[in-house]
Amino acid sequence: LEEAEQRELLCLFKSLAGDRAGIETDYAAYSPEQRANLRKLAKEYDLLPSAASDYHGKHKGETLAHGFPSEDFQALLSALGINE
Repeated sequence: LEEAEQRELLCLFKSLAGDRAGIETDYAAYSPEQRANLRKLAKEYDLLPSAASDYHGKHKGETLAHGFPSEDFQALLSALGINE
């Protein structure tokens, strides 16, 4: 998709999904540049950053075992009304 089409879809998605809307920012196949760009879009569109559903791991300090930041994981749980 072209950037304009991506932005149009993100706006539509956010308007339909509301405060619980998220975007996959962390996936093993993403380059550091792709992750950074996706995190930028998540922040710009007020979307929760998330990891791929096949990311598994336990907490290890500031990040989960696969590198997904713990604070992002906590934000997802909070948005879903789940207390860890």
